[in-house]
Amino acid sequence: NESARRRAPCEASYLPFKRAVELEPRNAYAHDSFASVLLDVRGDRPRAEEHFRAAVRLRPKFPLPHRGLAAILEHRGDLDGAIREMSAFVSLSGDPDRHGAAKLASLRERRAERLAAEASTRRAEAQARVHEGNQLVAQEKWDEALAAYRAAVELNPEMTEAWFAIGASEAGRNGNQSCEAMYAPLQKCVELCPGHAAAHCC
Repeated sequence: NESARRRAPCEASYLPFKRAVELEPRNAYAHDSFASVLLDVRGDRPRAEEHFRAAVRLRPKFPLPHRGLAAILEHRGDLDGAIREMSAFVSLSGDPDRHGAAKLASLRERRAERLAAEASTRRAEAQARVHEGNQLVAQEKWDEALAAYRAAVELNPEMTEAWFAIGASEAGRNGNQSCEAMYAPLQKCVELCPGHAAAHCC
């Protein structure tokens, strides 16, 4: 499938491909070829992206510009975008040498690792907000404590400890008496952890 392959570009092809785009601005192959020179030879990613996208607009089922866009988006750190474009390349080209599938698997693995790292960071930050809230509760600074606990559940919506602390702090702000504001967070705590005895008792 020749539409899935491209010869390695060189500097000498810059002016001919540039001229081809000028003469035939609606030629997807010209845009793709010029973009490949801009990307692989000159390292001009912004202009390369412009011409790869032009090629996709002009010929949506042409696979090569999707691969070029995947490389640009990966370099930018947009792994979701890179996966989307590489998936399009594999689907449209049939991926005759299987390099596209291997690259796609690598991108997905990197995205999974990034998501796991981000989730770990959010959990650690949420735990820090809970610790902050606990210190504020000890000083009976209920409003500040509630703000800290709510920040924790924004970071980690499944943090049972923080939901319970919100309910308990609402009660504390009400003179340690039951109040309507405490029920929703305590209900969330029970939903997340049905065996949370303290939440059931409040």
